[in-house]
Amino acid sequence: MSKIKVGTCVLYNIHGDSRVGRVTRIEKTFGRREKYGVEVDSVSSDEYYVLDLDNGQFAYHTQVKF
Repeated sequence: MSKIKVGTCVLYNIHGDSRVGRVTRIEKTFGRREKYGVEVDSVSSDEYYVLDLDNGQFAYHTQVKF
């Protein structure tokens, strides 16, 4: 089980394109596609979360590959 922390570079998929972004904020959510949650410093790869990225995008846990 991997961990994602603020500052980690991640590969994510958006509209069929793979992109790279650096995590600026993590919110742990309690459901699969919830956009808002509790701000945390890190999450495990098997948890529900949404990431804010340095390129102005956000990504749900289902879009992230690392």
